[in-house]
Amino acid sequence: MRENRLHFNEFLTSIKENYGEQVIIDAVQSFIDDEILIEGQYPFLNDASMRERNFGVQMKILRTYGYYDTDNVLLGGFEVPNEGWMHCFYRLDNLFESPEEIKQEVRRFYANRKPSN
Repeated sequence: MRENRLHFNEFLTSIKENYGEQVIIDAVQSFIDDEILIEGQYPFLNDASMRERNFGVQMKILRTYGYYDTDNVLLGGFEVPNEGWMHCFYRLDNLFESPEEIKQEVRRFYANRKPSN
């Protein structure tokens, strides 16, 4: 990562080396099923990797692993109590109809998340 920008090949290699390729497959399948990916849901989805400047790299990962409709994916940030602003990738045309529904889903994710010790 140079200048806080991800580079596709380096980032993909890093994910595979640190977490294994299955985590990417799982994340893509989760996005296909749920139409949302939330910061922290998978280890490679963190604050830096989900910033607008890295959106293209993340979409290329989704395409590489079988999610081809990335033109309709949106990047959002929602304030979550006790967490701050958290990012997500989502769609608004099938399961979710409004940004308010996305915000509630992101907040629900963090409310149900087990604290890490």
